[in-house]
Amino acid sequence: MIFKTINHFVMTDSAELASNQLLEFRKSIPYFQNLDYPGPEGPGASMSGRGFPLLDELQDTDRKTLPDLLAAFPILNKDNLITLGENLYKSPGLPIVLFSETSGTTTGVPLPTPRSASELRLHSSNISTAFLEHLDPKIDRVAIIVFGIMTPFPEAATLALQSIGVPYLKIFPITDVCDYSKIFRVLTEYKITAILSTPTLANKLLFERTRQTPQSPWSVNKLLLTGESLGTGSRRHLDASIGCQGAARCFIYGSSEVGTAMIGLPNGRYRALTKDFIFEVIPHKQLLFESPEGIIKGSLVITSLHNAVRPLVRYNTGDCVAVFPTENGHFELLPLGRTIHQDISPEMSWNVDNAIYDFPHPVFHYDLRLNHDQQDATVHLVTSINPNTKLDLVNDLKSLELALSEIISKPVRVILNPENHLFNRSTFQKTNHVTIS
Repeated sequence: MIFKTINHFVMTDSAELASNQLLEFRKSIPYFQNLDYPGPEGPGASMSGRGFPLLDELQDTDRKTLPDLLAAFPILNKDNLITLGENLYKSPGLPIVLFSETSGTTTGVPLPTPRSASELRLHSSNISTAFLEHLDPKIDRVAIIVFGIMTPFPEAATLALQSIGVPYLKIFPITDVCDYSKIFRVLTEYKITAILSTPTLANKLLFERTRQTPQSPWSVNKLLLTGESLGTGSRRHLDASIGCQGAARCFIYGSSEVGTAMIGLPNGRYRALTKDFIFEVIPHKQLLFESPEGIIKGSLVITSLHNAVRPLVRYNTGDCVAVFPTENGHFELLPLGRTIHQDISPEMSWNVDNAIYDFPHPVFHYDLRLNHDQQDATVHLVTSINPNTKLDLVNDLKSLELALSEIISKPVRVILNPENHLFNRSTFQKTNHVTIS
């Protein structure tokens, strides 16, 4: 079921089921019970608690569409969830089977995301569906390179792999405990065919492999990637580093707070799990909401249709997406990344990423550094250079600097393999490629 206006896009399986669940949330969750203020409100409602319809008005569903019901709730961000549930995970008697939390990189404070048994089963079931798109239980063996100590994802993924009968192991890349020589030995010895992790950790693994002498033989031919945006150029680079076209794959879109909300497609877009969630796209000031071709762009807001220890209602993910209509009348979503700063739009970040991965040498990491007190910008590039191509390196760098300058509208200086870069000696879980000071 699709609803679309000039400033609001809504997608879910059943408007009736979604409406009933929203009414139940409004009745049963104390915070939402206190929103009974008459007055109009649009799709961008705030936490102020003003202008929301009365519950009695909402129950007259013959006159209310799903967007009307959604407008009866505020849009919440991660800070709001932290405020509303500070002591949630400490409350006795809750049906919690797994304690988890976000990394805290966005807000500086981790958000507790405890899971009940039913939530963990749902998360695992959706991941199983994604695994079956990519894995053959008779052939594949999976290494999960864990990208967060408290994320619920590894637990759900292992349950999913067990349910479909795919052997697996977990790897914790911890300095002085599990170094890369040990990781490569395990990948080789157990004939691992697929790696599940973030793009950043996959790049770190491949970068460390270039520094091996000699390189360990391995059977890896699939990279199932999640947790970060993955553009066409990045996938092409990872394929080349693995030596297998189509190796790098968008696996799922999700998070500690949301769970698994979308499943990756071969074209780099995602299929939304509309049976479990309501997906909204609302206007973002840096993006044109709808193009003449019918492509919708904006901020992604998600509501879970399942009861949870921490209900998720109109949660602003912090990500921007593009929604593409397909020939069969469905829609595919492409995450464009987060809003980093008002000077760097999600589309600009996407274009920077693609330009850097067009560099004709392997790029394992980069960061773009902008300083408002300076007229130019700096890009640090971690790469491995083939000695036979060094004659072209100067021209390649000039071409990259020119391409980046055109995208961000200021001169750009590229520094190749800077000494003591953190990527050389640390294990990043995820990467914020743009730093603004």
